[in-house]
Amino acid sequence: MKFDFKKFNSELQEQFQNSLSTEEINELLQLEEPYSKDSSISTGKTLIINNLAFKGQKSSGDIINYNQEIKNGINIWIASNFKGKSSILKIITYALTGKNPLKPNIKKWLSEILLNFSVGNKKYTVHLDTKTTLKASFYNLKINTWKELDNIDKEPLFKVKSEKDYVDKMQTFFFSQFSYYSLKWT
Repeated sequence: MKFDFKKFNSELQEQFQNSLSTEEINELLQLEEPYSKDSSISTGKTLIINNLAFKGQKSSGDIINYNQEIKNGINIWIASNFKGKSSILKIITYALTGKNPLKPNIKKWLSEILLNFSVGNKKYTVHLDTKTTLKASFYNLKINTWKELDNIDKEPLFKVKSEKDYVDKMQTFFFSQFSYYSLKWT
């Protein structure tokens, strides 16, 4: 199926005629670089989360040691309100981006995150140590458990000791894995 840019542009102009001028729509749609029509599907690369583990100790003394394999397809977390379903998604976001969306009460007790994911056929693992300031290690292999992490004899692809450095490294990694245009349109 071929994308019809002119038709798309005119549909947008019709839909937003009361709020945007034709020039504004054209400016929003204008790409400064030539458009490459690749996508994560056409390049054979998709990001799939395989396993998530995190641990820490709450101020109440409760020890949290979560480890969950993520299956292909749909995964559902079922729990009452305020039991951590959204926090699981925020922990995944933090591990993949370095940007910490967690609420302060979660940040206080969370001490480590281990996230295993695939891009295409390659397996990667992120280990975040959040006890004081962020320390992160990024491996190009599958690590699902704390025991496996302790027994790694392979050096990580990179190690960083700040949130800013981690954000930069992860952005660089994902931009090298996926085309700019695929990410922009996603």
